[in-house]
Amino acid sequence: MEDTIRKNAEEAFNRWWKENPEAGIDPDINLTGYFNFEDKSKEGYVNHAKENHHAKVSDNPSQFEGPKGKALQFDGENSISIDQVADFNRTQPFSMSAWIHIPRERERIIVMHHSKAGSDAGSRGYELLLENGHAAFALIHFWPGNAIKVRTVDKLPLQEWLHLGWTYDGSSKAEGIHFFINGRSVDTEITRNSLYKDIAYGGKVPLQLGARFRGRGYKDGKLDELRIFDQSLSEPQMLSVFNEATLPKTGEQPNLTDGWFDYWLTRYHEPYQDLQKNLLQARSDENKLINGVTEIMAMGDIKGGRKTYILNRGQYDLPGKEVKPGTPERIFPFDTTWPQNRLGLAKWLTSPDNPLTSRGSRQSLLANVFWKGHRRNR
Repeated sequence: MEDTIRKNAEEAFNRWWKENPEAGIDPDINLTGYFNFEDKSKEGYVNHAKENHHAKVSDNPSQFEGPKGKALQFDGENSISIDQVADFNRTQPFSMSAWIHIPRERERIIVMHHSKAGSDAGSRGYELLLENGHAAFALIHFWPGNAIKVRTVDKLPLQEWLHLGWTYDGSSKAEGIHFFINGRSVDTEITRNSLYKDIAYGGKVPLQLGARFRGRGYKDGKLDELRIFDQSLSEPQMLSVFNEATLPKTGEQPNLTDGWFDYWLTRYHEPYQDLQKNLLQARSDENKLINGVTEIMAMGDIKGGRKTYILNRGQYDLPGKEVKPGTPERIFPFDTTWPQNRLGLAKWLTSPDNPLTSRGSRQSLLANVFWKGHRRNR
């Protein structure tokens, strides 16, 4: 249905483009949080997008000159906490952006997160990381089996200011996450793509900048001009946020894939807006349903299988000949239609044609009946 609506809307978009030469993109559309980290009250740094919901300070991050005035610098332990304005679940589209200054490359750095605890508690929530120089964003119910994660293909430059933006479309798919540097979309790679339960705890969990308990914080890193949106922004919208000005139209007709069409659909086209409302409601209903399903933990199989070897003298550091999964052919041949994993082994063990199953069951029965009687007679 979405493809049909988009196709039918092309003519109307082209007409809008020609008839509205002064139209542009306001960078503050759908803005729910804006913190410049300069204006401060007794409650914390002021949210210029909404009253209240200040950014609370923990252990006083330092202030330095940033690209737009004063910026914060963290020491890896101090932090900023923001309540409510960044409370999103897996069905809600949202976007964020900030100016960042990365001092050095590390294996893993926590820039910001919306979660109660780290990997030792499943990391439920969402998080922005720096991994070996790459920006990474993840939405997590329980890491690593129930999560999506995307990271930039190229490393981010060090020791210079850059504007980083990231968006999520509410689809629970990694393909719905995008990164932007200085307003322009950048190539990404998917590292996890299996999210099917919610990322929210249901209680009060703030967005925390700069640190996390038992995690490597954003030590010596700087951050400025944090913006939070309750919509997945298109590239022209993110470019207007980077420029902090209304993005004017060019006189040239835009390509339908360059983001202007997406912006127009979400802003002006009622059939598409209605579709998105219905989709959001359907996703919300599915989320409530699936969250009520009780789960038990089960081990999965490694993609491609794991190589196994005969260990010389039983030592793990002395692998010998490689061996493959299999069962004793003389007892009962393994059916070629069964998978060569634990499921296949279970089918082999419980097959009516397997003599071990009937023999083992018979011996267990005999032992329970006659062995107990033997012991009583003794």
